Amino acid sequence: MDVFLQARGQATANQSITSGKVERIVAQDQVVITEPARRATGQRLVYIAAEDKVVLTGGPAQHF
Repeated sequence: MDVFLQARGQATANQSITSGKVERIVAQDQVVITEPARRATGQRLVYIAAEDKVVLTGGPAQHF
C-alpha cells in the first residue's frame, strides 16, 4: 500500500493550507475490504480523499 500526501501549501476548496493530509491511497495485489455486513476483494484499490471515493478493480472483483 502506498499513501500519497498533499504537497505543503496545497489545499482544496474545503480545507485550509496544511501539509500531511492524505491525498490518495493505492493498494495492490490481493486487496480485501471488510465491513461488518460485507466483504469485497480485488487486485487494485485506489482511495481518493477529496472525493471520499474507493475504486476496487482487477480480479474479477468479488463482493460478498
